[in-house]
Amino acid sequence: MREVTKDEIEKLVKASSSEHRCVSFYFPTVRGGKEAQQNPLRLRNLYRQAHSQLQEVGLKEEEAKKSLKPVASLIDDQDFWLHPTDGAAVFLAPDVFHTIKLPYSVSEILTVSDSFHLKPLLPMLEENVGFYVLALSQNAVQLYQADRYAIEEIPLENVPKSMEEALRFDQYEPSRQMHSGAPGSDGSLTGVRHGQGPGGEDEKKNLRQFFHQVDRGLNAELTNKNLPLLVAAVDYYLPIFRDVSAYPRVFDTVIPGNPEHKTVDELRDEGWQRVEKHFDKELASIEETVKDGMATGKGSNDLESVVPAAYHGRVATCFVALGIQQWGRYDEEEGHVTFVDREEPGVKDLLDSVAVHTWLHRGHVYPVKPENVPGGGKVAALYRY
Repeated sequence: MREVTKDEIEKLVKASSSEHRCVSFYFPTVRGGKEAQQNPLRLRNLYRQAHSQLQEVGLKEEEAKKSLKPVASLIDDQDFWLHPTDGAAVFLAPDVFHTIKLPYSVSEILTVSDSFHLKPLLPMLEENVGFYVLALSQNAVQLYQADRYAIEEIPLENVPKSMEEALRFDQYEPSRQMHSGAPGSDGSLTGVRHGQGPGGEDEKKNLRQFFHQVDRGLNAELTNKNLPLLVAAVDYYLPIFRDVSAYPRVFDTVIPGNPEHKTVDELRDEGWQRVEKHFDKELASIEETVKDGMATGKGSNDLESVVPAAYHGRVATCFVALGIQQWGRYDEEEGHVTFVDREEPGVKDLLDSVAVHTWLHRGHVYPVKPENVPGGGKVAALYRY
């Protein structure tokens, strides 16, 4: 899946222009149908606004046109518009031209300033938690990497493809333990003898051997063991897998049912529901910590105070409101914040400034809906000191 990386954002953060020639374009796009024909037109409208604003900050008409030439070419680039997502961002500066297709919709925003406007990208870094889905049945083993927006399969080289393959050399003989038959709805074989049904001692023993081999192969292949792993399987598989697994972050909830009967999008959606609940609990705890900090003078929701604190690396954690802007200027030498009522050349979204500078100083940024900002303001910050 295409992800925005921290390296990409860091390069965009470090880009600057003293002539206020960093131009940021954000616009929603439509994935298909006749309405998708409007996608390049949205960028064309923003292009016209950018042409006008660049002249307002001092460029001559032909200079503005020359500066915007990469954007003009993008408008007519049929390959770029061939596979639209839900939103797009374009960044242009004297030495920068960068495009990103976003898996979520964004409002139309155009800024012309001495730096790029980046707050709408932050959900892809902070909110968009990645996770693995391990789809387990006796007949198939598949691994996926997913997030709330996308999912893709990870090829497995050293993992058995089925229980029969895993136990072929461990005297696994289904005909002696079970009548042959079609796979059941839970992915197990039907027609069980001697009372050894699903969850019976013989099957548990075989499953432990099977899952041990699966887990050993996974741990050898996966380099990123910080992502949570969700098992998609019938319920009673999960405790057996967790018992034998050495993977450090196996979730204690299962995506229930035979995964062979689910689409990859269903696995992604059901996985994200469980991951989101887990991180919502963590986020609620962080919110309380920020509230306590504001109540004891170790934090603030006063934007005029938070802006300089973020620039100087004092903000350890901050919540910023998505979908709204607070335009203004910050004079670093004087430490003075000025608010303005509307977007115009040379001003910044100060919420964006707080988020970006907190992130640059290795703080934690949580972009949330305005109503979810602790304290009821547009920003809430917990200070390091």
